[in-house]
Amino acid sequence: MKKSLLLILTIAYCMVGNAIMPAVSWVVSKDGLMNCKQVSVKNSKAKILLHDGKNITIPLAQINSYSQDGKMFKKLNLYRDGKPTNRMEFMQLLKSRDGYCLYKYNHYDAESPYDCYYIYKGDQLCYALDKSMKPKRIINLFQYFGFRAVVSSQPVQAS
Repeated sequence: MKKSLLLILTIAYCMVGNAIMPAVSWVVSKDGLMNCKQVSVKNSKAKILLHDGKNITIPLAQINSYSQDGKMFKKLNLYRDGKPTNRMEFMQLLKSRDGYCLYKYNHYDAESPYDCYYIYKGDQLCYALDKSMKPKRIINLFQYFGFRAVVSSQPVQAS
């Protein structure tokens, strides 16, 4: 009798667990967390498809972070040559470890677009993994996060 009851409860628990779908995407804005079905980020606005089918548009200035297709993006201060640009840009979180986060930023240059890599602790820049840093140091920092770095004369690439 006890085994039968335990089996029924286990089956019911599994069915309830499968019925609850995790949020595919989410957006954190000034108003808080919003679970949604899809996020599409454009030049100055994000189009958000809610689970009930409604579409809403939010200016990017009001969004702090978002998740899209299993990738998390956070708005951080962009640095150039070790100096803050005072331009907030969305960067993709690749990995975090011991309070440090490795982010990738897609720099869209008309002639040659490339990816920039940064390590932040909170909102403070710790390292810009660029040509100003010794290649051995870049390789070690990528290894710290569990990535293998391929360093060449071109901008840093992670594999």
